[in-house]
Amino acid sequence: MGTLASCFETSGIGQGYIDRHCIDPYNPDCPLTARNAFDYCKYFDKHKEYLNSTDQKFHLQPDRCHAYMLNNSTNRSASEEIRGICDEYQALGIDTFPHGIAFTFWEQYLNLNLNLFNAVGVIMVAVFCVISLLLINPWSASCIMVILILMTVELARFLGFVGIKLNPVSAVMLITAVGIGVEFTAHVVFAFLTSLGDRNERIAAAIDRVFVPVIHGALSALLGIVMLAFSEFEFVVKYLFVVMFALIIIGLINGLALLPVLLCLMGPSCEIRPCEGNKKRLSVPSSIRERNNIMAGHR
Repeated sequence: MGTLASCFETSGIGQGYIDRHCIDPYNPDCPLTARNAFDYCKYFDKHKEYLNSTDQKFHLQPDRCHAYMLNNSTNRSASEEIRGICDEYQALGIDTFPHGIAFTFWEQYLNLNLNLFNAVGVIMVAVFCVISLLLINPWSASCIMVILILMTVELARFLGFVGIKLNPVSAVMLITAVGIGVEFTAHVVFAFLTSLGDRNERIAAAIDRVFVPVIHGALSALLGIVMLAFSEFEFVVKYLFVVMFALIIIGLINGLALLPVLLCLMGPSCEIRPCEGNKKRLSVPSSIRERNNIMAGHR
């Protein structure tokens, strides 16, 4: 409780609040405390002399004091320090746990890099095992893994180039890039395994067979995300549409350009047998009657 004029005093606890608040310069790191962020500051500037001369009683509502974390390093050090204090009390047998905005939104950044590498490593191993079992060819799976690693690194470099920072959303996009990248590589490798001729002839036949289907798959994926480009939220456009669009383009380039070169240099051997007289043609399967006659003759 005090006079309205005391609000403009520059000494004493709680004094000078309005005056200092209204002349606070603009700061882009904390724009809500600036003069031009509040219209009522103009009112106090205009009627300050009148308000100083009045002896009217008023209530000055207390305000909260906000401490802003300016960067992730500050958030990290603060969270780690608070966690350390909680661990000290835990050692004494006192159950404590921190709670607040810092831990709800920022603590996930403490081990984000480690969690990202662990997740990418796990999905890489899983993809390698699944492809090896389905194709029964670990060497083919290894060729695919080389391209998937390159795609993930290229996408990560693209995110840094366009100014997309590493956060939980972009980390998830990097993780899903490994699985989505299989769409642009597995078909090419399987077609390469089931083509005849030397490596150059086999990769030419493989690209001829799967080029259009891979393009169709990329277009269908693009149609699934194109509505994100028209979102009113810049975050959705930047962190979802741009990243997914870049992933599709990177997948096409690596799957249809880089992977064929890799297969020509170190691709696996053919898994089908050609005709005895012509190594570039497949043998025609025998009919059921011929198979039965052969089996009866063996008996």
